[in-house]
Amino acid sequence: CYLLLVEDITSQIKAEEKLAFLKYHDDLTQLHNRAYFDLARKSMDQAGNLPLSYMICDINGLKLINETMCYSAGDTVLLSTARILSDCCREGDILARIGGDEFCLLLPKTGKKDTVALLNQITSVARAKSSLYAPSTGFLSLSFGYATKEHAGQSLDQIIKDAENHLEIGRAHV
Repeated sequence: CYLLLVEDITSQIKAEEKLAFLKYHDDLTQLHNRAYFDLARKSMDQAGNLPLSYMICDINGLKLINETMCYSAGDTVLLSTARILSDCCREGDILARIGGDEFCLLLPKTGKKDTVALLNQITSVARAKSSLYAPSTGFLSLSFGYATKEHAGQSLDQIIKDAENHLEIGRAHV
């Protein structure tokens, strides 16, 4: 006499895969999250990646959009911003959503001049595609800050603080 028990564990496997994905990704934007960024920051902080630039992007007025137009409008703005940033990233760049309305980029082997060029590209794309990507609000208002680690003696933590302190309010009103 034999007893054979068969159980479909497909849903369990999918749930485990989703949990593994969410460990290092943001559920809404599918970008990397703060946990991933913290690991990447440590691994990229080495002489071979210098100059290493850090850029932060903040969505202006997201709370107001959520409160006055509904959270789905805010989600549209978040997804639009994520798409614009992702479209402008180069291979090897690290893009992450690190907070409710904040995104950051780690840019290895990227000096100030190239960081500014990337910022200008992001701004240009945001202006050109704003109404397509954020039809519920019709515009995006983004602020940026950046700083560059140029030699090994500099602290990447201080570079990040410098970028956050230099968020340029109104740098890109789209």
